[in-house]
Order: sequence, then C-alpha cells, then structure tokens
Amino acid sequence: MYRQSTPGVKLVLQLKDANNKIIGQGSLTPDQTGSDWKKQSASFTATETDPKAKFSILFQGNGNIDLDMISLFPGDTWKNRPRGLRADMVQLLADMKPGFIRFPGGCIVEGTDLANRYQWKKTIGPIENRQLIINRWNTEFANRSAPDYYQSFGLGFFEYFQLAEDIGSDALPILNCGMACQFNSAEVASLEELDPYVQDALDLIEFANGDVTTKWGKMRANLGHPKPFNLKMMGVGNENWGPQYLERLAIFTKAIKAKYPDFKLINSSGTDPEGDRFNLLNTTLRSNNADFIDEHYYRSADWFLKMPAVTITIQETDPRFLLANMQCMQTIVSLEVTATTGKVHWLRLR
Repeated sequence: MYRQSTPGVKLVLQLKDANNKIIGQGSLTPDQTGSDWKKQSASFTATETDPKAKFSILFQGNGNIDLDMISLFPGDTWKNRPRGLRADMVQLLADMKPGFIRFPGGCIVEGTDLANRYQWKKTIGPIENRQLIINRWNTEFANRSAPDYYQSFGLGFFEYFQLAEDIGSDALPILNCGMACQFNSAEVASLEELDPYVQDALDLIEFANGDVTTKWGKMRANLGHPKPFNLKMMGVGNENWGPQYLERLAIFTKAIKAKYPDFKLINSSGTDPEGDRFNLLNTTLRSNNADFIDEHYYRSADWFLKMPAVTITIQETDPRFLLANMQCMQTIVSLEVTATTGKVHWLRLR
C-alpha cells in the first residue's frame, strides 16, 4: 500500500542472505498519485534458500511517499490463494489429521485489557482494512520484550474457517467472554456491558452458517464462500475462572442456546486441573450439564508422564472433556521426552 502526491520514486526490492549477499531482486515503480492509498505488487525469483534471509527496500529518485502493509509472500501459497498460507506448513498440519483446530487461542483472545482483546469482526474483509492492535505477547516477558510486536490479522476468521474446511477439521473458535487476562489487568465488562460480546458470538455463528440472505451470511458469500462452513461449536472464554466467569458464561449460554439449541459450547475450568478455582468451576459446570469442559494444564514433566492415570478416571456420563492447553514447566529436554512418550498434540475424549 502506498500514497504519493507526485510520481518520481522507485522501490528496489532485495532479498539478502545472512551475509548480506543479494539472492533475489526486483523493483516496483508506484504509478498512481493522490491522497488515497493505492495497492501495487511486484514479483521476483530468489536464487537461493536461506532460513535467515531478510527483505530490504531501497528508494531511488525524488519525491515523498508513504508505505504501509508491506508483505512478502511465496508464489506457491496453499491452494495458490493470493496472500495465502504457506503450503508446506498447511500440509504438515493436514497430515496430522486434527479433529479440530482451536483458534485464535489462547490468551490472545483475552488481551492484556479489553481494548486489545481479539475481535473477529475486525479480522475479515480486505487485509489492509483490518485494524492493527498490540500483540498480547508484546511486552509480557521482560527478558524478551518485543515492543514492536503487533497483529495485522493477515490470517483472520474467514481464512481460519477456510483452513479448517480445506483439511477436513472442525473449527473451534474461542471468543472473549467480557474478561481480559486475569493475570494482567483482569479487566471485566460489567453485566450491563456484555451485550456486544454476546452479539459477537451470535453473529459469528451466522457468519459461519447463516443463509446468504442474512447480514453475516451475505458477508461470508461476498468474501467468496456462499456455502456455510457448518460450524458446530465455540469456546466461551479462554481459561477464565471464578464467579465472574460463571455469571458471564450463563448469559452467553442462555442467548446462544435460545437461538441455536444444538450448538455446542466449550466451558473453561481455568488454568489448573486441581485446587479451589478448579473445584468451583468443575463442580458448577458438571451440575449445569456443560457440553464440554476445557481443562488447561501448566505442570511438571513428571505430572504429564502420569497423564494416562488421570484421564482413565473420566466416565461416560461426564461432560465431554477437552484438553486445549498443556505447558511443561521444566526444561525443553523434559518437554520433548513427555511429548515423545505421550505422543500428544491435542487430546479429545468422548
């Protein structure tokens, strides 16, 4: 994307290897003028492969020019979609044959505060119009702060639904329930302020499944997919906990089940598989006949090695159990041993 009042600037596009040797070069001469943003692209072929290569832009000529949304994509994206996903990475994912893909996560759903929470409606449509926000992991860790780490949403909800459909997986979107990360600001939308959050959930179901005559079904069709995505389930909150979560979950559940009674909802049991927080949620959610209970584990390698003894205690009469987040709190060596022994990528029990 660019804008310039008068022509006169040429962009020289270069790929350089780790030693700054040029391994690919092209050029682009912006040819339109005015105050509006314009889009233009160029292509060139790299002569080598270097995992530490970098992309540089040199300016030649005279003039003033503003640039934005600069992207470098391979020519052979997944299904050859413009500005699409890396074909090799999608193929690796497809080869795993996942039953579902949980997206976008994670703490990124919550945000450090509600202003920076993930909002699906801001991730569809032209990429250049998707609202940039600070990434959740921008300054989270003092030892590896990344203050320039932002989200541009090149992979948004439409691309996510396409991906799940492409590889034969169910989509499992996770939506904010009106609560920011409880380890950060712990900001909470009051119950009187919750309607927009609930409406986002209802609108997402309509976007995925609605007829093309509906507002959001029409939007999906306009983006190139008139056929419904057949979304079956959704997570309300990421790993939220406490009475505040239960209050908000009840409001979401009532509204969604009233309109879509067969739609399945994933409920959070917090960040631990034991303790007071877990016991409150686990007891309440089971008594409410939750469709799914989502447990998140942050434990030692030894704890994970004992996982089979934990999972076999689940009964057929229990709500479905979803393990959506595991993190080993020891060295990478222990984590590799655990992963090799358990062979766990995602765990879904019926």
